[in-house]
Amino acid sequence: MGNPLGYSANMKCDLKSVVGDRNIFFIGSIRNRHNDVLLGGQRVTIEHASILRNAGINAYIVTYESGVRGICDRVLNSFGSEYVHYKKFRSMLNKNDDIVVLPGRYADRIDEFPGRNKVLFSQGIWVTLRKTNCDSGRKSPFKNPTLRGVMVVSDGNADMARLLRPNCPVVVVRNAVTIPSSVPDLNRDNTILYPDLRRCEKNPWDTCAVLQVLKANSFSDNSIVYKELKNIPHSNLLRLMKKANVLLFLSTHEGLGLLPLEAMANGVIVFGYDRTPMSDILHSRCIFKFGDIEGISCAVQSVIERPDEWSDVRIAGYYYMQKWSKKAQIESIYNAYETIIKNLDS
Repeated sequence: MGNPLGYSANMKCDLKSVVGDRNIFFIGSIRNRHNDVLLGGQRVTIEHASILRNAGINAYIVTYESGVRGICDRVLNSFGSEYVHYKKFRSMLNKNDDIVVLPGRYADRIDEFPGRNKVLFSQGIWVTLRKTNCDSGRKSPFKNPTLRGVMVVSDGNADMARLLRPNCPVVVVRNAVTIPSSVPDLNRDNTILYPDLRRCEKNPWDTCAVLQVLKANSFSDNSIVYKELKNIPHSNLLRLMKKANVLLFLSTHEGLGLLPLEAMANGVIVFGYDRTPMSDILHSRCIFKFGDIEGISCAVQSVIERPDEWSDVRIAGYYYMQKWSKKAQIESIYNAYETIIKNLDS
C-alpha cells in the first residue's frame, strides 16, 4: 500500500525499541456528545494514541464515562485506537515504567492519578498555571515529583514550561490539520464564523459583542452570513472553511485549538487575543488586546470591504500551517516519546 506520509519504517522500529513494553495511558474524556461530532481535544487524543499504536506501542485511552459503548466504540475503532475504563486502567498500571499522559485540564489533580511517570500534555501552559494558582488549595503540577515530561503545542509555551520545570524534558508536539494541496482561493464568501456560543471557554461574551457591533454598522444585510460552528461534522466544516472569510476565535484561556489552525490552513482570516498560544501563530494584524471589541470589529469590516489588503495574510497562514501536517505530527510525537523516555532511563 506504500507510505503516503513519507516517514520511514525505521522510525517506528526506533520508537518501539525505545518504548519497549511500556504501557502509555492517555487520561481523557472520549465521550460522543453529538452523534459522530468529536470535539477538537478528543480528536487530538485519538490521533495521538493511534500513531503510537500503529508503531506497535501499547497505548490506551482512559475514560471516566460509563456509557461510552455503541457509537463511541465505532468512532474510536475507526481510528484504530483502544480505550479502557478507569477501573481497568488502575489494574493494568502494574509496571513502574508505565507512562500516564494528563491533559492540561487535569493538571491540578495530578496527585489523584496513579503512576510514577506522568507527562503533562498542555495546549496552553499559562492557562494551566493560572488554573492551579487561582485556588490556594490546588498544587502546581510543575512541582510534583511524578511529573517526568511536558508536551506543548507551541514554541512560546515550551519556553515557559522550561522556566517552570527546569531539568524536565519539554517537547513541542504538533496537532495535525487538513491542509489543502494548493493555495486557497482568495475570493471568499462574506461568511463570518464563530465558535459554539454555549461553550464558556470560547468566550462567547466578547464574540457576541463583536457581532452586535458589526450588525449595528450595516453588516446585517443579506450579503453577510453569520455562522455559529456547533454540531458540525468535520468534513462539512472543511467544506465551509474553503469559502468562509473570517473566524472570530476570542478565547481567553484555551490552547492552540484545531478550529483556528484548520481555518488558517484553508485561507480563513482568524482573529484572536494575545492571551493564549494563538498569539504564537496568528498574523500580527490579527492579534488584539483582550477586550478590544472595537478594534476587532473594525478589522473584520476591513476584511469584508477591502479583501485585497488581506490576501497576504491568507497566503501566509496557509504556508505557516505546513508545520501542522500529518507527517509533522507523527515526527513530533515520535521525537517527544524518545526524548522523554530516554530521560527516564538515563
